[in-house]
Amino acid sequence: MRRFTRSEEGASAAEFALILPVFLLFVFGLIEFGMLLFTTNQLHWTAEQAARCSSVSMSCKLNGNATGAVTNTTVGNYAKSVYKGLAGPTFTYDTNGGCSRTGASNTNSGHRVTASANFKLNLGVYYRSIPLTADACFP
Repeated sequence: MRRFTRSEEGASAAEFALILPVFLLFVFGLIEFGMLLFTTNQLHWTAEQAARCSSVSMSCKLNGNATGAVTNTTVGNYAKSVYKGLAGPTFTYDTNGGCSRTGASNTNSGHRVTASANFKLNLGVYYRSIPLTADACFP
């Protein structure tokens, strides 16, 4: 019996079993955090591109609109076609959004695009919905 109690065979397996859940939570947390950062970056980039496109580019104006008028629908369609991130966002377009520029006489000029989405954080034992927003303005 004494030999059995002093035996250290299997001690590393027991230690590994204690550490494994914490390690997996850490690894999957890093992956989810990376996806959150990627989604946030794509949301901001898409809002900037849509605001610029609504101001200067014909590809945005003609996206789903034969007249070439810039509307909330055409800008939203363009933004959704450009967006490559996770979580399906909604885009809103506004020309009276108060895009102020230094030295500008009209503070309500410019094209503002606002994007919002909900990122679903899933760590297996922890679930949370994180609201994301992005705002871009192009004069």
